[in-house]
Amino acid sequence: MVIGAGVYLLFFKTNSADIAQGKELMNVLDESLVHSSDEEHNHNHDHNEAGYDYDVEIIEEFQSVGNTIDFMAATLIEEEREYFSSLFLPENLSKSMFEYSDDPSSEDVILQIIREINREGKLIEVNWESHMAEGKSFSRDDQDINLQLIYNDNKISTAKIDLQLVGTDHFNSERIYYISNSPKNFVDQVKENLKGL
Repeated sequence: MVIGAGVYLLFFKTNSADIAQGKELMNVLDESLVHSSDEEHNHNHDHNEAGYDYDVEIIEEFQSVGNTIDFMAATLIEEEREYFSSLFLPENLSKSMFEYSDDPSSEDVILQIIREINREGKLIEVNWESHMAEGKSFSRDDQDINLQLIYNDNKISTAKIDLQLVGTDHFNSERIYYISNSPKNFVDQVKENLKGL
């Protein structure tokens, strides 16, 4: 019985997203983008698939499940459209945007998705539980994350997201976590699982 509990704790640990850390990651990215536009390309920077110039150290931040969840929570609370959309695999993001609007290129589509998840700015806390994805028991490439979203009106919801380590088009060896669910799937789960405390 003790061994079973130890295995549960090893694979199922509840954490609270560090919103301040997520905001700090956004600030570091902002500074990196400003800094890289002022400086010539050097050996400490790489370009990602969108053409942005990021420090290798920043890429390493997004090789951590915890940092990725912190960042996601901060983008939801701050309603940061560009960074929120960058968390999803591009093909899944694109598909969801077409489901939301006839003009999927509109920034309003991403904001609509964010506001459906954060319930019009009511999101105050995100807790999460991680375990290895089914069929990948000893791989860190895929992570199933159970989210608990807590709102300021005494409502709570849950959602399961799948994180995948994926390389960029130009630097496949420098893989970072992306959410492999579609944003629409995320929204649907939040709406379906919403309940009072």
